[in-house]
Amino acid sequence: MDCEDDYGVWKYAHSVALAIRKQFQFGPFSSRLNDYDYEDFNAVYTLPRPFNVQIVPSYPQYTTVQIGFGGCGGLYNYHLGIASILQKHFDLSNCVFSGASTLKSFFYGPNMELIKNANVKTFHGLRDWIPLTKQHLLTTLSPDAYAKVDKKLFVSTTKVPSLSNKLISSWTLNEDMVDSILATGHIPIYTNEIVKGFRGASYIEGSLFNNTPVLLGDEHPSKLFQIYHWRTVWPHWVLISPNMEWSTTQFNWGRQDAMQHIHEIKALLHYKQDKCL
Repeated sequence: MDCEDDYGVWKYAHSVALAIRKQFQFGPFSSRLNDYDYEDFNAVYTLPRPFNVQIVPSYPQYTTVQIGFGGCGGLYNYHLGIASILQKHFDLSNCVFSGASTLKSFFYGPNMELIKNANVKTFHGLRDWIPLTKQHLLTTLSPDAYAKVDKKLFVSTTKVPSLSNKLISSWTLNEDMVDSILATGHIPIYTNEIVKGFRGASYIEGSLFNNTPVLLGDEHPSKLFQIYHWRTVWPHWVLISPNMEWSTTQFNWGRQDAMQHIHEIKALLHYKQDKCL
């Protein structure tokens, strides 16, 4: 290693040390963790990668792949942004999806209409959010949506009073499927019900007791998307907000983070035949 290379490695190590020190300086929930403003830290993002090295999955294209979405609350538009990158560039035909926000994560455009409807309600739709979501999904989904995602979508719910986790993956109607989705995201402040009734039982927020919903374990490759893996998240951000600008910001964050970590996704999913990043 010559002197120039030696200097480059030292500069990179120095920038990492500064970044670690700054995390302790500002605390775990500081927004500054996502907005470093001094030049040395940029070296973390500009560290040279080998040229002409193509990242591809280590398994055949039609292998079943698990994609999970952890609990996200009011940051679901962040997951929407990630999902938009997956949909646009990658072959999802052999994927199974699991989590609390999985189905909603494929409806960014229509979701903005839901936010507009919530804004005209009392308290900006806070109490009516879950009923509004049900109405919105039932008018947005195709009539056979429940059949298309049968055994491909796994919804993680928490049954009460046992507090046991239950994964639901088969439905008879769209309304049956939507009710299971609302059960996994049921928080009383967003409706007038303490618990969500579904198929004769009662349920609450699914991420309370299973926030890592990877159905098939190690039998198949998997990726679990969590809101805190790629950026620092302030606790109050998980509260649902009907603010259009904030929702758009979340969506753009999701897209940006997915592109900045596209090598992780490339190692999991095969491209669509006409796409390449």
